[in-house]
Amino acid sequence: MKLSYRPELIRRCPPQPQSCLDVEVNRMGDKTMETEILKIICCNQGAVDTKFLISNLGLGDSTSEILNNPEKFAFCCPYGQPKVVARTSLRLCRPKVCPGSCQSLHLCKSLLLNGSCQFALMR
Repeated sequence: MKLSYRPELIRRCPPQPQSCLDVEVNRMGDKTMETEILKIICCNQGAVDTKFLISNLGLGDSTSEILNNPEKFAFCCPYGQPKVVARTSLRLCRPKVCPGSCQSLHLCKSLLLNGSCQFALMR
């Protein structure tokens, strides 16, 4: 499986905090690799330069397969810089009555625990 990005458009990401890069990729299982990718993305405010991520983890079949999982990761290209972002199944829940102080972010306990929300049709 190949990553879908154009190398000529990729620019080097600024130096990242060292703690985010202390990843031992040798003999790493897929779940561990996925966890490390998520850690790196979270350390970089939710998006990381594609080339930076690949240069720190290596581009093998396993890495490529993990990054191409549309349920976990997505590729975007803000300002011409290819990035990898983490995806989540968490969605906004907008109840009928809200004072507005939450800026429309409601974490639905029912959705998190049961996988369904009575307000799902309002999204």
